[in-house]
Amino acid sequence: MDEASPHGPRGCCRPGPQAAASAPAALLLTPQDVWAVRSTELQRHIEISGPLRAVTTAMVKAKVAGELKA
Repeated sequence: MDEASPHGPRGCCRPGPQAAASAPAALLLTPQDVWAVRSTELQRHIEISGPLRAVTTAMVKAKVAGELKA
């Protein structure tokens, strides 16, 4: 740790006066860089033939009869 600061090296938490001078220039975007977005439904499906079986299964049973309420 730096002896001058109990929180570590000098300048680790606050930018110094040189930070503003060395900041990068503004980013310029062309029309090809900008896209219009819209909401749409995504559909994903796979066509298969024959029976479909799970690779792994689990059976869940209650130890007592009852009803769950939300």
